[in-house]
Amino acid sequence: MYQLLIDCSHFYSGKNLCSLDYYAIHLIKGFRESGIFDVSVIVWKGRESYLDHMVGFNVPKIIIDEHSHVTPWPIVDRLLGLVSFKKELAERNIDIILTPYHFDCKIFFPRKYHQHAVVHDLTSYHILKAKMGKLKYFFWRVYRRLLIQKIPYYISISEETRKELNYFENKDSVVVHNSLIFDFNIKEKAIEEVCDRPYILDVNCFNKHKNAETLIRGFALIVGKIPHMLYLKGDRNYEDLCEHYKELAANLHVQDRIIFDQSYRPVEEMRYLYAHADLFVSPSLREGFGWTPIEAAVLKVPVLVSDINVLKEITCGKVPTFDPHSTEDIADKILSALENRPSERKLGELSAYFLERYSTEKQIRQFTEILLRRVQKK
Repeated sequence: MYQLLIDCSHFYSGKNLCSLDYYAIHLIKGFRESGIFDVSVIVWKGRESYLDHMVGFNVPKIIIDEHSHVTPWPIVDRLLGLVSFKKELAERNIDIILTPYHFDCKIFFPRKYHQHAVVHDLTSYHILKAKMGKLKYFFWRVYRRLLIQKIPYYISISEETRKELNYFENKDSVVVHNSLIFDFNIKEKAIEEVCDRPYILDVNCFNKHKNAETLIRGFALIVGKIPHMLYLKGDRNYEDLCEHYKELAANLHVQDRIIFDQSYRPVEEMRYLYAHADLFVSPSLREGFGWTPIEAAVLKVPVLVSDINVLKEITCGKVPTFDPHSTEDIADKILSALENRPSERKLGELSAYFLERYSTEKQIRQFTEILLRRVQKK
């Protein structure tokens, strides 16, 4: 068997798991079940037992802590590709290394290990460009370019992400779409706020580029024509923007018809939230992949997405789209979707299509083909 090391250094001590952590956990389990790789991980001290709990078994580990540097300056270690555990890598006979989150990569390995990094999106480039002055952004880009060159191989989660990586860093990559990590078979648990109430759902954070404002304004245009609530499921981040959206809803006199949910919802409640929506709407202006519309479609909920390239790619052109900059268009498309609900047969066919297209087995097969190609050239 080949020795695969998965770099989980993006797991921080004391940090709650996010979607990128679940992505890594999903890969660990998938590669182990494939029977082709012996899987071990790099993880920060203090997170090892939690990782085992989430994965469901004890994973062989290289444990690092805040003092795991060759030099006193982590930035020097990064730029020179120095690692403090070369001996452990050699003892484990590591064939290949996979870093599931390229942007937050902390460790750059010698080239003989054929490090591959997964690119989820380049959103941080857009955000930092807007926040930094031109000179500061220029030097940050130089630093990023030096780091990017330390990793020989990249894997993007969509064609749009591949194009952005090429645009920002002049690096090519191969595409392996995400697989679905949501547990669709788990028993649902009702959410009282929406029991027996029709609602339109969007599951997204309240980041500006997720575009909740256009959705709220579009909803306000048709609120008198439909009985539905608008349920915006976010998280505890972006408090200021969430408050702005609440003020907007009040100014538009629709505050009583919109639920702003920043609470933690266990998977049982999230399954209920998806499955009982009359319509799922994703108004995003930018995505790396876009899990949530697919999750809704698998649960046989009608889906409506913005007409950005990545969402058209991921939904394979099989769901209606709207102009995310037009409140009138989103209002019209929501009304049309509610009045012309697809048949249960069509919803079932779409569910089966996405389940097969974004299955874990397919994702791991594609990863395996790419990684073995490198190993067999060693």
